[in-house]
Amino acid sequence: MQKNRFLNKPFDLLDSFKDRLFFVLFITTYLILFLTIYKPFNLEDWYIFSGGNQTLALVLLGFIGGVYYSFSQLIMRKVIKFPLFTVKHFAMWTLVEILLLTLLLTIIYDDVEGVWTNIFEYLSNLKYAFFTLVLPYSFALSILSLFKSRTEIIELRSAQKPDELENTLIKFPDENGNVKVSILSHDVLYLVSSDNYVDIYYLADGRVRKELIRNSLKKLELFLEGKSIKRCHRSYMINVENIAMIKKSGQKLKLKLNHIETFLPISKSYNEQFKSYIG
Repeated sequence: MQKNRFLNKPFDLLDSFKDRLFFVLFITTYLILFLTIYKPFNLEDWYIFSGGNQTLALVLLGFIGGVYYSFSQLIMRKVIKFPLFTVKHFAMWTLVEILLLTLLLTIIYDDVEGVWTNIFEYLSNLKYAFFTLVLPYSFALSILSLFKSRTEIIELRSAQKPDELENTLIKFPDENGNVKVSILSHDVLYLVSSDNYVDIYYLADGRVRKELIRNSLKKLELFLEGKSIKRCHRSYMINVENIAMIKKSGQKLKLKLNHIETFLPISKSYNEQFKSYIG
């Protein structure tokens, strides 16, 4: 359950063109410096690098990797669009990137000597490619994550006064990730799924109103992780800020929200999350 939730979390570190460009430039620079300075995996003994200008040959190898990542990140990411790019999608994309890059380098640098020999060479090159790329991937993503966190903090501080931090807007996107409505956190009451749509009930001018968006509760649950909107049932999500009462009847729980007359159900699978509210 936790593993699936992690894999389906949105992965937005490489959403913008600027971040992908930084990623490509970082990996290209790293490859060129790493290969020319350290000459890993005994590259200087390989016949393709042993003659002529060895440094130039290694720079060319790193440059080929940079051109490949430019194509993958700057072009293919725009061609192949995902409604919601998740951790799972990033992991699969990275795996395919490394597999295809290894295939490209094997075709360019290895002689064709037979099927089994080529397969062995490919697997050997794949091991080298993985160990070479794991560090720049980690460094680049860590840097992007730090910049993103810093930018979000600066934007939050500049856009809001300290006493308004608790009164933030919650964004609700459609199935394509486009934000359709933003509502003050304390005004959101609950969400109800209806086929491929979700009804958002909220308070406006002292009255309960409804907004309809095309999406699923499953996607919204992932998008709203960390917010006060929590899943309580297969068909319901509620704003815990507006819980007025939780009632226990046998092993079943149900809750009542501010401004809502009827009780909403709590599924058995979500009981543990809400038991803390009633001690």
